[in-house]
Amino acid sequence: MRPPHRPAVLLLALLAAPLPLRASEPPHLAFDGAVFGRERVNPRPRPYDGWVDVTPRTTIYFEILVPDANGPGGAIDPDTITATLVPAAGEPVPMVTAGQSFAPGFSGTFVHGVDDGDENGEGVYVVPDNPLEAGVTYRVDVTASTYDGVPIDPGADSWTFTTRAAIASPTVSWTVDLSDPTVSWDGWFFAGLLKPNFDTSRLFDQLESYDLMAAARDAARNRSIWSLQRDWPLTSDYWHNGVFDGNPNPVREMETRRVTSVMSVPGGTVVAVTDLPEGPLYGIPPGRPLSADFHAGDVVTVADREKFEAAQVLAVDDAAGTVTLSPLSTPDSAWIIDYPGSRPPDLPETPDNFTKPLCYLRKLYPAGTPVYYWRRIDDEWDIVHGTYGRRLEVNFNYIPLDLSREPVPAHPGGHGSVAPPKDDLEWHEFVRQITFHLIDRYGAAAADFLWSFGNENNYGLFWSGTKDEFYKYYDLTVNAVLTAFEERGLDASKVRVGGLEAGGLGGVGWLRDALYHMSPEADKPEGDIAEQNFACADPLFDGRRAARVQELCDAHGGKGSPVDFVSIHEYVHADQATADIIRVREDSLAIDPAYFDRLAVDSFEATPDWIPRNDPASAAIYLGDGFFPAWCADWMQRLVERAGTDPRFAHHESVLTVWPFDYNGRGQTSVTALMRTDTDGDGTEDAITTVKKAIFNHIELLGRMSRDLAALPARDLSGIRVAGVRSASPDAHVLLLYAHDRHDTESRDTTTVTARLSVSGVPWPRTAVRRWRVDRDHSSPYRAFQALPRKDLYTPDELADLLAADDLEEDGTVRTVDTPGGSLDLTAPIAVNGVTVLELTESDADGDGIGDTADNCPALANPDQIDADGDGHGAVCDCDDASPDVWSVPGEVAGLTLARRTGGEVELDWVSQRDAAGPSTRYDVAGGPLGDLRASGGFGAASCVTDDAGEPPLVDPENPPPAGEGVYRLVRGQNGCGTGPFGPPGIDPAACP
Repeated sequence: MRPPHRPAVLLLALLAAPLPLRASEPPHLAFDGAVFGRERVNPRPRPYDGWVDVTPRTTIYFEILVPDANGPGGAIDPDTITATLVPAAGEPVPMVTAGQSFAPGFSGTFVHGVDDGDENGEGVYVVPDNPLEAGVTYRVDVTASTYDGVPIDPGADSWTFTTRAAIASPTVSWTVDLSDPTVSWDGWFFAGLLKPNFDTSRLFDQLESYDLMAAARDAARNRSIWSLQRDWPLTSDYWHNGVFDGNPNPVREMETRRVTSVMSVPGGTVVAVTDLPEGPLYGIPPGRPLSADFHAGDVVTVADREKFEAAQVLAVDDAAGTVTLSPLSTPDSAWIIDYPGSRPPDLPETPDNFTKPLCYLRKLYPAGTPVYYWRRIDDEWDIVHGTYGRRLEVNFNYIPLDLSREPVPAHPGGHGSVAPPKDDLEWHEFVRQITFHLIDRYGAAAADFLWSFGNENNYGLFWSGTKDEFYKYYDLTVNAVLTAFEERGLDASKVRVGGLEAGGLGGVGWLRDALYHMSPEADKPEGDIAEQNFACADPLFDGRRAARVQELCDAHGGKGSPVDFVSIHEYVHADQATADIIRVREDSLAIDPAYFDRLAVDSFEATPDWIPRNDPASAAIYLGDGFFPAWCADWMQRLVERAGTDPRFAHHESVLTVWPFDYNGRGQTSVTALMRTDTDGDGTEDAITTVKKAIFNHIELLGRMSRDLAALPARDLSGIRVAGVRSASPDAHVLLLYAHDRHDTESRDTTTVTARLSVSGVPWPRTAVRRWRVDRDHSSPYRAFQALPRKDLYTPDELADLLAADDLEEDGTVRTVDTPGGSLDLTAPIAVNGVTVLELTESDADGDGIGDTADNCPALANPDQIDADGDGHGAVCDCDDASPDVWSVPGEVAGLTLARRTGGEVELDWVSQRDAAGPSTRYDVAGGPLGDLRASGGFGAASCVTDDAGEPPLVDPENPPPAGEGVYRLVRGQNGCGTGPFGPPGIDPAACP
């Protein structure tokens, strides 16, 4: 619409007047403690406004922001920032003073250049020299102004928090009966990792980390640890976010061409095209005639890295290398044909090379001909599965650009499309081909993989289609996977499918709707989603349905989708994360308890936060301050506690999100740190030194637990949650105890909680008790990281302390105690934001790892327990391991008695050596008159009464002595291993042969 006419004189007056300068928006404190009711793990400010039970040892962090639109003059002048701590009943205490200084009693750092989307500003981290007062409410007042003098918004310049009261007795107690029922867990906690970048294990120096994981898994009682890996994104194109060349690029259409120019002509648009740079990788012959691929009337797309348009083919000119299309609305000059940096150099750690997204002509309708490239998938998964034996989560997520109806990458530098596929049968066949390839490469092991579909499609960032279009995508993808297994002759009924991989925010509702769609019986009350299985409803799939799908179609009128697990991604506090998981499980059982009876609700992305924030407390979580292990323990305890009331909730598996490039201990979300090392002192990098973080050691401790679990109820100590989980198995009972302060992400509270446990039901007469701790000061390199200077390269000597602190270390020595009646009292320390593990096993006197009762040589170490003759006595303590009738030289015979029978005979009895030496043991009896023994004072005159006698009792073969006289007897054992003594040294006559 045109503006209304105004007199020219008014327009001239406006032009002559000076234009007012735009006033800067005032600075303001950033407040983001909660998003949609979910509390951030590291909010701004910290401690957050209104928090209570804050540790008096807290640090303080805040950010002051202004809009980007302010421009340079409206940016915050860091020299104007001040901060004052004001107790509720006391004098204000300066903390930060003008000129980027800290007042006496405080230290810290300024974080410059904070980028918060459409705002920017300054961060300030304050460390009090001494703890704050306990049980006091504090206000923090902040001042600041922009360079052009605009002061901070008075409505957003302060906040309050309250420290916790002093804890008089940081002690908790539990009564634990080891014979009480447990719940059998299906899955495991943090059983592996999500690596949100695909072919990068070598690029980011992960192989030594994988070696450490494999060693921990091999030594574990529970070999679920480090057993699962989700590499993402499997179906993505070009570069990963334009940062590194690791995306798999599994498919192109043979017909796709790179556009070299766009020119409008009367009645149409002419696009000049050439071959794909990566065409040879897919076996696409160069110089294919355009007329073989594009025909008048075809619908095609022109797409660059930011936009696309659909058009109809009007004409094709093979000689000119052009295709004439119906007119495009985008101006010719607006198409991004090429740009600086679009052809990065090859990365030698990743096969082959790809450009970043350029401009392309693609088929839309009819679809083109998919051709495949497998090298990057194989390169990554031959390592992860082939070398390290991990199960794979095969996750179909982005739609490859050539197969999408909207072929624009999710990120201008690369990724697939977030739109649905353009052709159902083409997509179905693409999924089948990937599945075929993995089955053919990895064999029957592929049936143990998890087959997952979607990634946070409840966010527009990852899915531009409707819910019903997602259900169609899901149904067809599931069907394609299952039919591929059937065609390869494998049992598709055992293949686990599902996923959906919902994002935590809104993910519960998204999954609830999806479960209604998947249920063969239940209809969503609101009736606003598709209920039919799209593979059932579409006649295109007649004869193409997997048996599992067809059975649902036939039995339920086309309703019901196969689903064995769903997953929800969680980057929040453990209580909020587990509440989501429990809610999804409750929803599934409320919707269709029979169909979803064994549905697993998993989390295949999980850490306290997606990536660390500017606040140093955020990085501390991932450097090993103990918060991360305690967060994991809290997650585990809450889910086990819920499953204890209903075993149907005991179907859950999770993994940790790992950004695999925490170089030089910056505190990225990872389980190891990669230290760049100069081994020869020449100032250049020679090696990567891999350091295990505390979370790695926590996962190793989880490997000591069995899957039979029970929760120890939580105790609250002024905001510190103290709780635990125990596991039971025939050879070990493990108690995992933790203390978690969800607000103390730096783990600065120095409180040590004393746990007292009154334990009953111990199944052994003597019990060995071992203890481990994982916290900021135990089994963690955290203190060594803090002491390490920040630099680009380190010498081996500089890393010595770090490596000395990164292993899981037992806390104290093994303690062996008598457990009469199966009772035992235990006391254990737990650091706030720390984990303590107690392991109870049967006493193992020889230290070979086998409890005394079960050990076939309890006094000699023999972990192999070899027993060739099967007599229950191991080879190392069996004098003849070829004979089941003998295993030891007889010892001194005990308990010898002589008694006169009613008939006058003398009966000899003694303790048999059968159990001690073997059933082939025989006995010699020597002796003589008591008078001779008195006269000589020794046994030298003894004679052989009998030899090679059997088991006692024995009738003395000599006549009984006359009245008033007596005889004495000595007994010894003998067998194939040797002859035992008649008694102690010095009383051993040679009377018997």
